[in-house]
Amino acid sequence: MLTAIDFEGGPGTRALMQAAAILKELNATGGRKVPADAPTGFVPAKYADYLDKARRSEEDTAYRHYWELCVILCLRDGLRSGDVWVPGSRRYADPAMGVDEHRNEKSR
Repeated sequence: MLTAIDFEGGPGTRALMQAAAILKELNATGGRKVPADAPTGFVPAKYADYLDKARRSEEDTAYRHYWELCVILCLRDGLRSGDVWVPGSRRYADPAMGVDEHRNEKSR
């Protein structure tokens, strides 16, 4: 999914957009370990304990699974709320772009 779709985000989604780019790179290169400096600021509080526990126990595979799941879930939630969008998409367009602007862009 990440290789086929480019995501963009509004204010407050910087950590999530960085995480999506890292995940995209990990998938493209076959990387298995999430970099130590990978952002986690976007992770919902209800999942943060899972990440912390996996990091403390040095379970890289578990950490990667939890972190990747959080990235995908937060992208989904961002698309639903309008904080994240897909350029050129009708359904998941930038909410700041008005309906008329979107129509004009499509007609070009």
